[in-house]
Amino acid sequence: MFDARALLSTAATAQLPLHLISLRREVRVTGQLAEAADDALTVALPSGHGLEPMDQLSVSFSQGGYTHSFLAHVVDIDGDCAWLSVPGRVVSADQRLVPRARVTVPVEVDLLGAHPECRPVLVDLAVIGMQVTVSRPAGIALYERIPVVLAFEGHRIELVAELRREKGAALGFFFPDCVKRGRLQPPAALVALVERVKQG
Repeated sequence: MFDARALLSTAATAQLPLHLISLRREVRVTGQLAEAADDALTVALPSGHGLEPMDQLSVSFSQGGYTHSFLAHVVDIDGDCAWLSVPGRVVSADQRLVPRARVTVPVEVDLLGAHPECRPVLVDLAVIGMQVTVSRPAGIALYERIPVVLAFEGHRIELVAELRREKGAALGFFFPDCVKRGRLQPPAALVALVERVKQG
């Protein structure tokens, strides 16, 4: 178990990206945890973020192979700075506990928003993420989230993917929407595709 206060303080010191989703409106924002005080979390937000006071948020960030998530509400906003309530509990999921299947069948992958000539090839796949190789830089920033499409045997799955690792031509992505409140909740279509990939 992680200590919530210590975990948030470490995240603030490391200036980790913080992903915020409003539970009452269709707003998704990536900010940065600037300070974790006893009475509030101070978050730096991009311009035009769309958050409002009293928004209930699902918040997540990644560190050391874990995805950490918690619920909070917006206490106050001043321009591009927001103060969130301090969570009593942070739920953590170890990404390494989910095995990846080596892809040996023709699964098409499209990274929407990436450079059109990067030509991604799916290398391995799990219900929590995937690895692709590209023929040229994809133009995606580390921790950036983009829509991706997986297509196989007439089926099409669209997911949100977050770039977690970049090593040469290899890109490692995490599917943040497949982990909710510390539990794996992938869509059934993705689970079926992973099982099909395992069969080869």
